[in-house]
Amino acid sequence: MRNIGIAIIDDESLVRLGIKSSVAWEEYGYEIVGEADNGQTGLEMIREKHPDIVLLDVCMPVMNGIEVLKSLQKLKIQCKVIILSCHDDFCFVKEAMKNGAFDYLRKNEINSANILTVLEEVRHSLCKKQDEDRKSTRLNSSHDDISYAVFCLKK
Repeated sequence: MRNIGIAIIDDESLVRLGIKSSVAWEEYGYEIVGEADNGQTGLEMIREKHPDIVLLDVCMPVMNGIEVLKSLQKLKIQCKVIILSCHDDFCFVKEAMKNGAFDYLRKNEINSANILTVLEEVRHSLCKKQDEDRKSTRLNSSHDDISYAVFCLKK
């Protein structure tokens, strides 16, 4: 199985560096596929690199995290987003979750254990979705086979 791709979008370079250096990514089956310092550049990078997971700051110049989330939904881009913020404001969390965020981490609480815990929850969710998609594909294929067989019998 391939590594799960992660993008980091945060206007603070030290936060991006800290996240990148806090985990031995490949040992856990992850890979940093890109990073950006504002929401607009980040959205372009997501469209180009197709990460499975995005670590996304809420407050950034040019385009904030909530706007990025809304754009991802509008463009029907499938990725799991974990919001990063210095804010402890429930309104941010509520708005992010309403717009498709998977989870929310406060920047001052980020460490390798917290990141890995959330990423494992995302991995479980991604695996569950893949299993459901495979089952759905098999069911659709079986339905098509049965429909064809019935059609042939009617002739």
